[in-house]
Amino acid sequence: MISTPRRIILLLALHVAFFIFFPNAGRYGLLYGWVSLALWCYVVHALQKPLDFLSGIFPGLFIFCDLIVLAGAFACIAMTMPQSDGMHPVKKLACKHYPSKTDINKGLAQFGLAVPATVENAKIPDIKMPDKADIEKAKKALEDIEKQ
Repeated sequence: MISTPRRIILLLALHVAFFIFFPNAGRYGLLYGWVSLALWCYVVHALQKPLDFLSGIFPGLFIFCDLIVLAGAFACIAMTMPQSDGMHPVKKLACKHYPSKTDINKGLAQFGLAVPATVENAKIPDIKMPDKADIEKAKKALEDIEKQ
């Protein structure tokens, strides 16, 4: 019985991922997302009993069933998701127009998860890693605390 909520959560995560990686969904993008999610939830609900029956007969088949449902949803979303430039995600990937950092930041911003500029512009030398002396001091301080 837990399989249906799990599949719905996975479908929701798949839709969110598509809207993050391909954020230029255009005018009807949000409507498309909700209708697509509702239709796939209906498919999962309609297939619940047969998939649970098969999973009962063949243990471990539930993962395979989840993968089939997700693969079908992935293919349908990728081939039908509207984009403002008229190219569906499948066409973009076929033409090697992969999502850029700007697209991902724009997609995250649509969900209120904007990446701060300080994190985005951070470089490896800016990050101070503790050296051996710092680690030894910390170990000694822990030993002193444990002795008390």
